[in-house]
Amino acid sequence: MTTHKDRLGYEDEGCEAGRAGLPKREAFDFTLAEDVCLDVTREVLSMYMTADARHWHSAVVFAQRHLGQCNAVRLIAEVTTLVMALRLERHSSFNYLTFGCAHITSDELALMSAMQAAGGQSYELDDALQHLAQSGCCARLRLALDRLRAALDAMSERETFSGEPGGSQHMH
Repeated sequence: MTTHKDRLGYEDEGCEAGRAGLPKREAFDFTLAEDVCLDVTREVLSMYMTADARHWHSAVVFAQRHLGQCNAVRLIAEVTTLVMALRLERHSSFNYLTFGCAHITSDELALMSAMQAAGGQSYELDDALQHLAQSGCCARLRLALDRLRAALDAMSERETFSGEPGGSQHMH
């Protein structure tokens, strides 16, 4: 049986992150939408770091391929809002890996944990936000994470009912 992790085509063990001993993201059992979100976030971060629009294009194409047109548009918008909030409210560097890498950094894991905690118990989100923001200011991050979580939950609901990501909105 093919899993979404097989379809995403992660890099193999020979990457630098693997040699550095970083954990594999498959150990955290992310949903398809969460996995796509992580790679889209990596590309949006890379776009901001390099001012190269090819990262944006790659994120859009990847999200469309795996989540469908409408879900991709919403995911790109919410991830961009999240990255902008992260850049404003985090006062230290954010370490991330390249698009498609099978591993995950501690900063990326903090981001994914905060995203998963959004919409749940507020104390869990508070703890995750403090670790993620590494500052006292995280109102924008909280709002961005809540919106992103809502978008991912909506995608998961459509996937459950239709059997394919994005339902009938999937582009062919």
